[in-house]
Amino acid sequence: MFAKLRSASVSRISGAMFLTLALSLGSFAAAHAQASSANDAKIQAEVTKALGGKQYSGVQASVKDGVVDLTGSVKFFANKEDADKRVHRIKDVAAVRNDIEVGNGETTISDQELQNYTPGVKDVVDEITVDPVSPMDDRIRRAVYRAVYGFPSLNRYAIDPAQPIRISVQNGNVTLFGVVSNQGDKNIAGIQANGVPGVFSVKNELQVAGQTSDGQ
Repeated sequence: MFAKLRSASVSRISGAMFLTLALSLGSFAAAHAQASSANDAKIQAEVTKALGGKQYSGVQASVKDGVVDLTGSVKFFANKEDADKRVHRIKDVAAVRNDIEVGNGETTISDQELQNYTPGVKDVVDEITVDPVSPMDDRIRRAVYRAVYGFPSLNRYAIDPAQPIRISVQNGNVTLFGVVSNQGDKNIAGIQANGVPGVFSVKNELQVAGQTSDGQ
């Protein structure tokens, strides 16, 4: 008899403990979901602030569990890249999915098109190096992008994947790569880059379409 009563008591205690544990887990999950939602709302506000410039007026952002999805379109590839960097710097952002398209508002250029813009290429020699991590170089790189692509006769290169102007910055030293339509554009790009505060030197290696590397 005593054994049965003891068994029943243990069962009631076990059931109560299980119920308490279930309620605790439910409360924890609810609190976690509420905290995650509040964190997403905070990130959303920071993203909206970071992308408040006119150049990002066509960009939409959504946040879920700290992951930011960027969609919409921008005029220049530099804007897409800059938007990505701005969002990555926001505290508590876990990841960024950048699906922003580049275009002039009527025609957009997908990343796939940007990657496949040179027909007839048989091989690629990869001599790409990664610029060192430097806040100063990052600031200069963004400023050079704006100075070069913001110039009226050069901004078309930002949406033309066949003739891009590439910008590398290492310890304040700028190198320009790519192909431009004429010598005037090459010269202007060099002048614009030279005019950016903090730039120590500019090496203009832009090629003019139809000319060899020696200018012939």
